[in-house]
Amino acid sequence: MANTKEKHRIRVRIVGMDCYSCSLVLDRALKGIKGIDRVWVNYVTDTVFVEFDPKIISEKDILILIKEKTGYEAFVYH
Repeated sequence: MANTKEKHRIRVRIVGMDCYSCSLVLDRALKGIKGIDRVWVNYVTDTVFVEFDPKIISEKDILILIKEKTGYEAFVYH
């Protein structure tokens, strides 16, 4: 049976993330959130890649979670 779970991946710019510790904060804040499947953080490029199920969580919700849990402003690259 085919996997019917729809996944989206977004690239998010994080304003102010400038060290490895910052990347760990973001990684821990997003992992374990219902609907988020994978998180890749790169502090060198101020970028977080998030793979998620849009039926459970939206891009906007992810950006709000980042702000609420870490204090960082976040913007989706389009």
